[in-house]
Amino acid sequence: MSIYVDPLMGHGLKLRGRAGRNCHLFSDTNVDEVRAFAERIGMERTCFHDQRIPHYDLTPSYWRLACFWRVM
Repeated sequence: MSIYVDPLMGHGLKLRGRAGRNCHLFSDTNVDEVRAFAERIGMERTCFHDQRIPHYDLTPSYWRLACFWRVM
């Protein structure tokens, strides 16, 4: 399983009217793997972006969870 989490950056995410930092969670092998991982850290499937590169947008709190679970 290859799950990637890129660094927190300002990708234009707006939360409560303020620009926030976010990043992406994605896989290079299988969309089902990234969906299973996202579910493991508590993300809802409605947060999935089925685009050219299927991914989830992570807020800082989900980023911390993703980084923790990737090393487990």
